[in-house]
Amino acid sequence: MVGTAGTFTSCKDYDDDIKDLQEQIDGQKSDLSSKVSAVESSISSLQAAQGSLESAIAAAKDDAEKAALEAQNKAIETAKAELETVKAELQAAIKASADDVDAVKAAVANAEEEMSKIVGRIQTLEAFKTTTETTLAKLAEADVALTDKITALNADLVALGNRLTAVEAQVIALENYKTSNDAAVSANKDAIDKLIEDLEALQEGELTEAMIQKIAEQVTAVVGAKLDVVSAALNKKVTHVSLYTTTMDVYNTRYVDLNLVSAEAVRTWTFGDKLAGEPISFKKGDKETFEESFIIRVSPTNATLDKSMIKLVNSQMNDLNGLLEVKNIEAYKELVTTRGISANGLWKVSVKLVDNYDADAYKAAAATYGKDGKKDKDILYAVMVGDSATDLRQVVSEYGLILAADNKEALRELTFNVDKTPVKEIRNRWAGEGNSYSEDETKVSYKELAWDTDEEYSPWAEPIIKNDDASKINVIADAKDYRNGLPAYSVKAGQAFTVNFNEATAENVRGFYITLDEGCAVESAPSEINAWKSYGVKGLNTVTSGSSLELTVPEGVNAEGDYIGFRVYAVNYDGSLVDPDGKAFYVYVGETAQNVANLTLTMDAKIITPLATTVSSKTDAFSTANWGRAQGGTYSMVIKDAEGTDVTTDFSYTNFIFKNNKKVVVNLLADDTKLIDAATITSVATVEMSDVVASKMKDNMTYTATITAKNGTSGIVAVSTIKFTKTLPAFPATVYPYTNILVQNNLKIYPVYNNAQAEYDMKNVWHGIAKDATGTTGYANLIFSEINSDPSKVVVDYVPASNIISAPAALVNPKDEAFGTKFPMAIHYNYGKISNKYNAKTKAWEVVDHNPAWGTDFTVEFGNYIYDCTFAWSKAAPKVTYPGAVGKSTYIAFSDLKITDWYKEALDLTKMTTSGTKENTYMKSVTLHFLTGDKYDRVDEYYECVAGATYAKYDSSKKTYTTVSDIKEATHIQLTSKSNASQGSDVPTKIQLVFTDNFNYEVDVTMNTPFTMTFQQQ
Repeated sequence: MVGTAGTFTSCKDYDDDIKDLQEQIDGQKSDLSSKVSAVESSISSLQAAQGSLESAIAAAKDDAEKAALEAQNKAIETAKAELETVKAELQAAIKASADDVDAVKAAVANAEEEMSKIVGRIQTLEAFKTTTETTLAKLAEADVALTDKITALNADLVALGNRLTAVEAQVIALENYKTSNDAAVSANKDAIDKLIEDLEALQEGELTEAMIQKIAEQVTAVVGAKLDVVSAALNKKVTHVSLYTTTMDVYNTRYVDLNLVSAEAVRTWTFGDKLAGEPISFKKGDKETFEESFIIRVSPTNATLDKSMIKLVNSQMNDLNGLLEVKNIEAYKELVTTRGISANGLWKVSVKLVDNYDADAYKAAAATYGKDGKKDKDILYAVMVGDSATDLRQVVSEYGLILAADNKEALRELTFNVDKTPVKEIRNRWAGEGNSYSEDETKVSYKELAWDTDEEYSPWAEPIIKNDDASKINVIADAKDYRNGLPAYSVKAGQAFTVNFNEATAENVRGFYITLDEGCAVESAPSEINAWKSYGVKGLNTVTSGSSLELTVPEGVNAEGDYIGFRVYAVNYDGSLVDPDGKAFYVYVGETAQNVANLTLTMDAKIITPLATTVSSKTDAFSTANWGRAQGGTYSMVIKDAEGTDVTTDFSYTNFIFKNNKKVVVNLLADDTKLIDAATITSVATVEMSDVVASKMKDNMTYTATITAKNGTSGIVAVSTIKFTKTLPAFPATVYPYTNILVQNNLKIYPVYNNAQAEYDMKNVWHGIAKDATGTTGYANLIFSEINSDPSKVVVDYVPASNIISAPAALVNPKDEAFGTKFPMAIHYNYGKISNKYNAKTKAWEVVDHNPAWGTDFTVEFGNYIYDCTFAWSKAAPKVTYPGAVGKSTYIAFSDLKITDWYKEALDLTKMTTSGTKENTYMKSVTLHFLTGDKYDRVDEYYECVAGATYAKYDSSKKTYTTVSDIKEATHIQLTSKSNASQGSDVPTKIQLVFTDNFNYEVDVTMNTPFTMTFQQQ
């Protein structure tokens, strides 16, 4: 029972909570209102865009453009309708929220009024229940309405559950109580008693903040979790999709070709009929379908997609349902999944035409056609993405998908590899009609065929080899497949080898198989073809759609030492043969056939006089351990270049040097036809080549020498191959500059004068350019040359015999505009006519000089020795006084001048006439001038050097000066006054030295530190 002493009043927390709830509900209403404004703004933007679009439709120049624009207009109309619906829903939510507020307020007022009457009577509970049920029902209805609209709100609504009031706690308690009917009240007495207890606590003001917070957290957990689910669904809806491609046409339109259909079959037949493996059937006019893929980019990047959400639609919103199916969709560069999230927003979509597709429907869906039945324009498709297969809300990409046909390339020449060796490097039995032979020199009459590629024979459905009407024959003798002189490919019994296509060929070949080359087999006892068949080669006569087949000559079938011919047949996607009669290749079975040596011939990269003309190689492994049966027998040697030209006569058997493992020469080839008749025939371990005329070998050309060793009855014992290439020597390694003599790749020299030229001996700065111990003679073929595209403007010259580099003397004149020029230079060494290179203009091989350059170009600068010197006073500046009369002398001591060259070495001007000194090498004479005036531009106002009286010698004992003519006897420079008596003030003065160098050019040097000339003695 509830006590009667208390009265029910609202505590402060109760009032605050009601106020807080009111503020939150008002905030929700404000938020909904702002969303309505945003929707109205979007509708206005769409209306403006629609207006512009309608103008564009009116101005459209063709039906395709108009259809595309109308599709966009329809999409905008749909978006407007959706936004109007969202607007109405938001306004309804605002009204529902307002109704809820009024209901809550009424419930609170009613609760306060009723609960004030509860004084210890259980009837109070019933009264409260009765008066609140209606409000509770309204709140429940509002809650359902808000839940239905929750997907249109964002995660901010979670804040509604941050702090619930005591009123919400009572509502939840009463809502739980409402689930039971009146008949069950007696069965829920404990719950009623608990509710009475809570009300008593509320009456006493004992419902604590902790209790309220606990209830609020429980509600927040439930409501918040639901809102998070809704938020995730909202955030992962696809809002944008576009094609991801870098392909553009000339109008900068991006597009993607979906090559879904193969070339049309040109004949009805089965390739490899009755063979093992996967024979391939063709029906003329039929096309094979392919799976193709393209990349799309969607927003947001965490959007979820599966293949059921993807459609391809044209501008009239017609899709390809029933014609094309989406096979798979996967996050680009991520793991393949049926549904997932792409972290970068890129998805790979794979599509394929349905089985037994309607070819006419595909044609109509792919393009429009004119009245003449010719294709007019491609129909462009877009990617449409929805949240599910039935979702009415879809997003559409740009229209850039084209339903194309991949006709593949119908190859007309068959190329493949045997293991890693191209078939063009492997022997067949075709060298032209009347010139083909087997390995034992038996004539082969088979003619290899090629397609006649004249367009009149298109599409080359099947080979026509014989016909009474010669114009119907669509094959010719294959003039590109002469391989009779090449070595066979070496295989070992029991070890598999593969016939394989490169990627480009495999892309266009529908299938292939390998047979024995029966047409080129020769008759013998027993017949060659019977022998080949008896070996039971594994992998033959098996059709594959793959890019390789594996063959194995079994062990124990006595195939060692024999040649076996194979022929490869391949078919294009249109059912035509790649090669009309296939392409053959031959293998040699046995260990000896695997003996291949590789040599590189060159000469030393050094200067030799006279010039070298031959090249040689180092050794490579070459074993004749299995040649025992060929002792005393014969051999044949055929040497061909990489173009297939037989050049055997350009070489001699003596060029090949064979040695045993002790490096002792073995005369394996006794002469030009016979083998050595000694047991040492099996002792050869290495081979090298020597004294080969360099000009006979084409530059960068690989030559193949095939040596076939035979026994006394001409039976083939071994076939060995020696491949060799000439490498031209580099610039001589013995020629290089002194260490760090080039400063920033520039060589600055101080030349001397000779016959109006500035000359310098390059032996001072370069190694290896003189050919004898005394260093007096240079190499005639080693040239320093100026780099200039116009030979008439070359300034710098070089004389190899003397190693002198020279240029006009004016280049060392500091007053000449060319002074300081850095001339680009190169160094070449001419090895002579050892190069044999192809001239693209004359289309012929030509023997020319090999003239390599030193690896780094550099510049040379002709400097002036005096110009690079530095000048200063050795101590304090001199004292000079105006004498007040003409003809009086003053003196500047040489010892007062501190002169150093670029090397920081001190110079003594009195040594200018002393032979063997730097001063004598670069200087002839010097005079001195006084510079006065504000800018020091007035020369010799008060004093001057007088010719014949420029130098003086001081006698310290007599304290007198004597004029001398030779500077090496002088101690001072003498100047004579030129102004009569007058008064004046101190004159700031600088000294200018004017040198005449050994080129007779004047070099002016001004001392930067001035001194003061006074008018009175100090």
